[in-house]
Amino acid sequence: MKYRVLITVSLGWLAVFSSRVVLPPILPFIVDEFSISFSLAGLIATGIFLTYSLIQIPSGILTERYGEKPILTLSLAFTLLFTLLISISPSYSMLMVLALFLGSATGLYFPASVSLLARTFKERGRALGWNDLSLNAGGIVFPILAGVIAMNYGWRLSFLLPAIVALVALTLVTRLERDRKPLTGMSLRRSITRNILMLMTAYILLNSYYWGVAVFLPSFAVSRGYSTINSSLVASIPFGGALIGNIFLGSAGDRYGKKRVITLLSFISGIAVFLMLRYELFIPAFIFGVTALPCFPMIFALTADISGDSAGAVSGFINASGTLVGSMSPFILGHLIDVYGFDAYLITSMGILGGFLLLLQGVKESGSD
Repeated sequence: MKYRVLITVSLGWLAVFSSRVVLPPILPFIVDEFSISFSLAGLIATGIFLTYSLIQIPSGILTERYGEKPILTLSLAFTLLFTLLISISPSYSMLMVLALFLGSATGLYFPASVSLLARTFKERGRALGWNDLSLNAGGIVFPILAGVIAMNYGWRLSFLLPAIVALVALTLVTRLERDRKPLTGMSLRRSITRNILMLMTAYILLNSYYWGVAVFLPSFAVSRGYSTINSSLVASIPFGGALIGNIFLGSAGDRYGKKRVITLLSFISGIAVFLMLRYELFIPAFIFGVTALPCFPMIFALTADISGDSAGAVSGFINASGTLVGSMSPFILGHLIDVYGFDAYLITSMGILGGFLLLLQGVKESGSD
């Protein structure tokens, strides 16, 4: 039964996540069609992350009150709807509005999925790591498919990819058994300790670092003379690395300490970003994926360890705060690219990573203040 839950939740995550990873490879096509700057193109990603984050806290609270299944169902239904609408958006303004709604739809999913997995599995690091394998697999395949579809049929059809997965995931979620009896008397305010606030602040910088690099990585490849196919491949390679990273590192945090493993992996990912400045992108992009993406499930496994029964609501709070501030990263880095070039965006990203590593050291791997 628990592995049926894992497969269902993972497929839903694939639908939610793929609606974001199809965007970076097609940004150059959107820039050309609507004659916009990279700042405005980055604002599309920022808009998705912004509303994704704003819905997290209410989603976590609703999950604790009504259970996971209704929230997962709503999220996938609206993800399906708005990805289809984006594929027919007639203007940049309409695309921007629909991106905001898509972010809200996908944001509903996260707290409910973490809550369901945290109460189903004892080894939370492994469960969340294996759950992320679906994201990594989608990150390998979907950017390449999106790039090929955009090049041959137009960027709009690329959004049919997450719509199809959302439809399948929605069907499976509706077949899950009824949730546990909802929690009563849960207070998010009492659950937010100083330790949680430190972890939240660190996560803001991790989110800013990762998505700041990832959103413009295909565009950076194009600026270096890579073809559309090769730039789409550059966008996929980090997820191939993360697939390997999560398979072999998913339980490392459970065994050796989550904070210690996150610190090591993050530092290595920063070295990979530095190598992107002057070397071919394929190998550094692979190392970046192996080390950076597995940090995310470990962060939320650490959150679940610290917060206990309030894992869904607290995870929603941390993800909301982290994504809300981190959503500014693509817009800000897009502006740096417009003004100073692509090297500035990578150097700034490494600075953000340094701040994350410093803050993480202040987090206690327990629920105490």
